[in-house]
Amino acid sequence: MFNRPTALYKNMTAKKDPASEPGKDGRVMRSERSRLALIDAAYQIMEASAVVPTAQTIADAAGVTIRTLFRHFPEMDLLYRELHLRVQQNYAKEYDKGDRTGSLEARVESAVETFTNAYSKQRNVFLVTKSMLPTSVFLQKNYSLVQKRFSDRLLEWIPELAKLPTERHEGVDALLSFEFWHRLNVIQGVSKKRTVALTKRLILDLLAE
Repeated sequence: MFNRPTALYKNMTAKKDPASEPGKDGRVMRSERSRLALIDAAYQIMEASAVVPTAQTIADAAGVTIRTLFRHFPEMDLLYRELHLRVQQNYAKEYDKGDRTGSLEARVESAVETFTNAYSKQRNVFLVTKSMLPTSVFLQKNYSLVQKRFSDRLLEWIPELAKLPTERHEGVDALLSFEFWHRLNVIQGVSKKRTVALTKRLILDLLAE
């Protein structure tokens, strides 16, 4: 399991203080700060290492005890649920980018570049999330829903898909998937520019069939 020195994550929780709210006593606010620090630490370790962090590693990085972690999250799946929400918020920001106007070719290129940039920035988080699937009931239930949202968002760039056979849409989904990007760009070592160009050409060919 993950066993790196916690000094590597010394500054990971710089943004862990939530805004003060009237009517909350010090104990409640400290509890909220430690809970947020745990979520921040877990996400940032995932982002930095591409390895599923242990409960102890998360607690150490957040500057709290393992007992505090399990007081907030009696089961790790509860922490994974919070991480999932954080991941989706960050993904949404990436997918809000990109031009949805112009010719079909221009829109396809914009979609490919937007998805590619998102995968490049969030690669480690994607890999960790996939590796957590076998042990997380929550992620198992929600993974397919997330993929459906990505598929629906693709219609913002290529509304023509709505009028095409389902298998065409599914084919474009596959070409714009993290798995396809990871195979080309990371495993095969294809440059980002060539990955975008190749994916764009394959999608346009599929749409033209």
